[in-house]
Amino acid sequence: MDSRTVVPDQRSFPTRLSFARHAAWRCGVLLAASVFSAPLAAESLTYSNMLGRVVDLDASLDVARFQLERAREEIAKVEAQLAWTLGAQGGAGRDLSTFGLLTDRRDVTVNADKRMSFGTQFGVGAGYQRDDSATTISPLLPNPSEITRADISLRQPLARGFGNPDYQEGRVIAEADAAAAGAEQTATFDQVARRTAEVFYSAAFTFARLRNADAAIARAERLNDYVRNNQRLGIAEEKDRLQAEAQLMAARADRDALVVAWTQQRTTLNRLMVRAWDAPIEPVLAPLAARDIPEPDALQTQAAKHSPDLARLQARVRRAESVIERSRDAARDQLDAVLSVGNRNVTGDTGTFGSVDTSERVGSLRLEYRGVMGQSAADVELNQVMLDRSIALRQLESARLDLEYSVSGLRAQVDVAQAAYEQALARVKAERAKVEEATIRYRTGRSDTQQLIQFENDARLAELLADQQAIELARRIVELETVRGQYWTELGPRVTARERP
Repeated sequence: MDSRTVVPDQRSFPTRLSFARHAAWRCGVLLAASVFSAPLAAESLTYSNMLGRVVDLDASLDVARFQLERAREEIAKVEAQLAWTLGAQGGAGRDLSTFGLLTDRRDVTVNADKRMSFGTQFGVGAGYQRDDSATTISPLLPNPSEITRADISLRQPLARGFGNPDYQEGRVIAEADAAAAGAEQTATFDQVARRTAEVFYSAAFTFARLRNADAAIARAERLNDYVRNNQRLGIAEEKDRLQAEAQLMAARADRDALVVAWTQQRTTLNRLMVRAWDAPIEPVLAPLAARDIPEPDALQTQAAKHSPDLARLQARVRRAESVIERSRDAARDQLDAVLSVGNRNVTGDTGTFGSVDTSERVGSLRLEYRGVMGQSAADVELNQVMLDRSIALRQLESARLDLEYSVSGLRAQVDVAQAAYEQALARVKAERAKVEEATIRYRTGRSDTQQLIQFENDARLAELLADQQAIELARRIVELETVRGQYWTELGPRVTARERP
């Protein structure tokens, strides 16, 4: 029996959740060193260590981050609706005036307006105009004349546009889209974590099988040497030698097949970390004592808070509700009150009064109405969006129920896996006791070679099953940690803070 794979007594695990402390003890026992090609300098790597390296290099996480940044730019785009808008025009020309006189005109106008978040639109404007006619129809009218103006205007929507829903709901929609993009980033991270876990623990089990095969070869070689010595002494028969040699050859054949599988899996591990394909590596089970599994209610709360599916659907509901409000506004008739006050100044020369300079305050108040007769496209869009919201709400309810069952099932699987692991340890202890007792009887001639080989095969299988149960337990714990967002909490900041390539 290989001392490197000794499994401790089951009594060292008194409680159901004590697997964490036992996993810490076995982290260097199950998968300690490669016995076929990896040198002593092979790097020991836990799942968390590997995930951290994969997260730093995975391209899909960069794509998801860029999509999130792009979605956040939409918020700035909506905010730009509240910026000042500047307009200006000017020119010179010759045309007939209202009285049919040929007139040279030069003018320039500057306007600026701003839409407030509550809907009111402010505007300011100024202008200059100079008219010069070849003839004058009346000595009372200045020719040439100069007109300057300055105005302040206010437009207040009373129906469509009241409260500025284009801005208010547009911002909510942009924030919901950003939240959906953030959920997509989290989902991409979880996919990377699960893909890494699948590769890592599959490789870990192959590595454990190699360790088990190496121990089986060592036992078979010792038995073969023992039988050969006994045969030379005339104690053992030819059939004993043949059985021992067959056992040794079978163990070596099993190991050779595992070497091929491990080489492939090692290449996959190194590809995920962008290392040399044949870089030596030792997958090990990390201590999990610091990751106490919370109570079921707390576990459900953490999983719901982290769930990318719930976040996406919640963002979809918020977006649909905002689009509904905006569509309702678009379906209303337009009724605006427009108030304008300003000043006009006219200067020029007249034939009767000489130079004139007149300045007066001006102002106006008017109502503007615009409506659609019959059903508009906005009414149809409103009905469609309300259906979208109903669909999203139903999907959100279903997703919450699915998550509840999934988390409860995972929690139960951890308990079952822990119980199975403890039973596997008990079997290892019993099988080793059988081998020790059979070895004593074999040396005294009270047992044959075939029985000893069978008992050793049973012990080897029990050890392998214990290793498998340990890995399956760790795999389920990792999945539970992924669902509750533990790895995203630890590694997510490295994803979001990564610089653009």
